[in-house]
Amino acid sequence: MALACSSRLAGIAMFAQGEAEQKQFSRFSSSVRRSFQVAEANKCSWQAQKANLVLEDGTKMKGYSFGHPSSTAGEVVFNTGLAGYTESLTDPSYHGQILTLVNPIIGNGGVPDPAALDEMGLRKFLESDGIKVPALYGIDTRMLSKIIRDKGTVLGKIEFEGQPVEFLDPNKRNLVAEVSTKDVKVYGKGNPIKVIAVDCGLKHNAIRLLVKRGAEVHLVPWNHDFTKMDYDGLFISGGPGDPTQAKELIENVRKVLESGRREPLFGISLGNLVMGLAAGASLYKMPMANRGQNQPVVNTINGQAFITAQNHGYAIDSRSLPPGWKPLFVNANDQTNE
Repeated sequence: MALACSSRLAGIAMFAQGEAEQKQFSRFSSSVRRSFQVAEANKCSWQAQKANLVLEDGTKMKGYSFGHPSSTAGEVVFNTGLAGYTESLTDPSYHGQILTLVNPIIGNGGVPDPAALDEMGLRKFLESDGIKVPALYGIDTRMLSKIIRDKGTVLGKIEFEGQPVEFLDPNKRNLVAEVSTKDVKVYGKGNPIKVIAVDCGLKHNAIRLLVKRGAEVHLVPWNHDFTKMDYDGLFISGGPGDPTQAKELIENVRKVLESGRREPLFGISLGNLVMGLAAGASLYKMPMANRGQNQPVVNTINGQAFITAQNHGYAIDSRSLPPGWKPLFVNANDQTNE
């Protein structure tokens, strides 16, 4: 990683009322001045590698790299959260996307140890493993988020010199298959409640929360045939992209619904969309995605409201739900089925 350092001296202003305070301030000022003089004499020679963020409409923004120096392309999105950036940057649901963090002071509170593990061997402070992404700073994220807000869907690319890439729409690929586990894994072995968790891009914390509540979590790949497995509950996780690309998963959920099994079935985010599609409802691309930590939703049964964290650009058309189905949660801002 390269660094960009400033060699300019800083000025300090303080009020010193008494003689003792003035002498103390004078010594402090001299010490600070010497420190800056040393820094000035040894000017930082590091320079961050430059790269461009290019949008499909031709907009080009120059930035400075602090991540993996490799060109990439995808859908440009923004997240309105003021915190939780380490979780967002390692969330598999953002796979295929170029994430804009609108908070202008990202990182000033520090970052956790990325190598720390919990008692189950999962990353303690990250939501997934193997994260290696290009990253830029120095971009006008306010202007960028306005462009995304006005256009809804924006394709873009991060290009380094000598590494040209073409624009691409990640939603045309099966992103779920790209982030899902390839093997069956068990967490919380010996716990009394067996939950099958279908990994569409499952976050580590979701596993922790299920285990904490007494579940033995059997994590299975997105296309695993769970229709005849023995379980106490079936959990379809969140994940990236267009859920209609995960045809095998939709068909397996449809089989479960048609079988009349009594065990509870729970879908979150993309998993909720998969359940709707399996039931026979239709899907649409949202004109403005819901991505942030302050999305208000209302329980349609009792009217209770919640503030939720969300990340999805597709929604089930509630009008297309078949008889016997109705929305459980509705977004208070745009009335989407949550």
